[in-house]
Amino acid sequence: ISKRKWFSLIYDETCDESTLEQLCVGIRSVNDNYEIFEDVLGPYELSRQNAETIVEVIFDILTRCGLNISASRGQSYDGASSMSGIYGGVSALVLKQQSKAFFVQCNADCLDLATIDFVRRSPKRLAILKEISNQLSMPYSNLTSLCPTRRTMRAEPYNSLLINYELAIQNLNYVYLFILLLIFLAWFQEALYTLIEEKGGPGIRANGLHEQMSKFYFFFRLKLGYLLFSATEKLSRIIQSSRCCLQDVFSSAESLIRYFERIR
Repeated sequence: ISKRKWFSLIYDETCDESTLEQLCVGIRSVNDNYEIFEDVLGPYELSRQNAETIVEVIFDILTRCGLNISASRGQSYDGASSMSGIYGGVSALVLKQQSKAFFVQCNADCLDLATIDFVRRSPKRLAILKEISNQLSMPYSNLTSLCPTRRTMRAEPYNSLLINYELAIQNLNYVYLFILLLIFLAWFQEALYTLIEEKGGPGIRANGLHEQMSKFYFFFRLKLGYLLFSATEKLSRIIQSSRCCLQDVFSSAESLIRYFERIR
């Protein structure tokens, strides 16, 4: 990193398995041939999650690695107020030390926020997502829980529910498909019945989920959701690549828009 003249800061917060708050710090830089490099300096424990503490940790890391903040030309992370706040956020505090370290919001975070805004403007789509996002995760079914915030990364949970349906369709055996659907719903219902007997919220939600799964549009919307989110997930992976540049972001987003227009 020190051999390259300029660099940008990338960092994000997360909890480890012991519930300790960690700050993951990365350095993004380019050489004289405009090749992009992304190096992770490692996770660092945070005593507090306020902007002042985060900035203190960042400058301590740079000092330990022999990097000077004066060589920084950018900083990127999510849009949380503690990070991107224009007055007391991390970006503002870093800018006070280096006025050329311009803040650029994380591409993947921007995509997630855009998807959320799109869904919020359509009550019908929001209702569909709420129904599906309440799916139960059961170990023996290989089902994956939906992440409530990363809305673009939902293809795998949808696909895990669809895979048994797809096998039956490929075989063109509709009798087998019907039997498989009954089996699929049977073991799901068995777990739901157990929860339905419980009092309070879990029982009520399980009863509602059981009712919805008995209807055709449950599978139809599941299939539609997978079709849409498998496309946004591809874009999300592209723009999070360490070799991704701004032109890649624009061209990939335009391709996604054309894809959605084509399948409308």
